[in-house]
Amino acid sequence: MHLFGECGWTKSALFAAGMDHLPKLAMSDSIVSWLCAISQHSKRDDFNHLLICLWHVWVFRNKAVHDSYIGKPEVMGKLVDNMQTEYRVAQVIEADKYDALAPALSRTRWTPPTTNVIKINFDAAIKPPNIGLGMVARNEDGVHIASRSLCVQGPSDPFFAECLAATEALRFANSLQYGSIILEGDSALVISALRSGECALTEAGLCIGRAKGLFDL
Repeated sequence: MHLFGECGWTKSALFAAGMDHLPKLAMSDSIVSWLCAISQHSKRDDFNHLLICLWHVWVFRNKAVHDSYIGKPEVMGKLVDNMQTEYRVAQVIEADKYDALAPALSRTRWTPPTTNVIKINFDAAIKPPNIGLGMVARNEDGVHIASRSLCVQGPSDPFFAECLAATEALRFANSLQYGSIILEGDSALVISALRSGECALTEAGLCIGRAKGLFDL
C-alpha cells in the first residue's frame, strides 16, 4: 500500500507521467476500490494511462528489490507514452492487415530536442471508417509535457491520415504556447509537404494548407 500511496519515488514518477492529480490512496483503502473509484470519473484513455503508470511503478519496484536497481522517476512519462502509443496502434490494426501495417510499428530511436525546445511526435492509424490520431510532447530530458489522442471519421488514405495527424499536432502545439517546437512523424512525404511552398487541390493537400496556416511554415 505504501508503494502507491506514500512512496516519494512513485509520486515523482506519476508527476513525470502527468498523473499527479489523482485522489490520495489512504492506507485503509484497497487498491481495487481506489481504482474503481477513479475509473468511474475518468475517460478510457486516462484510465489506461494510469494503469500503465502503475504497471511500470511495479516493474521498477521489483528491480529495486531483486536487482538493487533504482530507476529514475523522470523517465516514467516517456515509458508510459511509448507503451500507450503501442497500445492504441494495436487497438486499431486488424489482424489480417498486420503484415501491411507492421512498418508503422517500427519506431526509430527517439532523440531529444535542444534546450528550451519541445518535440511533438505524431502518428495516425486507420480502421475504416475511423482514423486514430495521437501526439506526445516531450522536453529535452524526454519528460512528458502533454499528450492528446482522438478518433475521427475520414477516408482510408494513409497519406491523408498522416496529414491530418500533422495538422492536429500543430494545433496541439499552438495550444501549448511554446516558442520553439520540433514536429516529428513517420511520413517523410508529410514533412516534405509541410515544407513545400505548394498545396495540392486534394483532401490531403487542403489538410496541409490548414496546417501551414497554424504556423509560419
